[in-house]
Amino acid sequence: MTCFKPSAVPPPVSVVFEDGSYAYYTLAPDTGLWGRIKGTARDRFGNRVPESREDVANGGFAQYIFPDDGAADMTRFVYHLNGLGVSVSAGGETVTVCGGTRLACTSAGGGPVICKIVQM
Repeated sequence: MTCFKPSAVPPPVSVVFEDGSYAYYTLAPDTGLWGRIKGTARDRFGNRVPESREDVANGGFAQYIFPDDGAADMTRFVYHLNGLGVSVSAGGETVTVCGGTRLACTSAGGGPVICKIVQM
């Protein structure tokens, strides 16, 4: 019988990229290869970076916040969502609260993911 040895599992490592985004990686003891831990990727604003179409709405609803200086980041994020097969459209009314832009995404019962851009 093989026993689990916590000391044999290396701790996760945070990797911060030049653009300020980050993710956590771990070393697989059996292969010696580094791999990203699913669900840990974040952009420089702390928004979760979805890895699949199903991840975009996080099982029902997710919002992604981009401050006033984050327009280029939001554009790259929308391209990423498009690459996952998710369309993004302009939302309804504009409400000025703190500035910036919110991207709100919903999905119900395995249906399509709907994302709208809403000014804050």
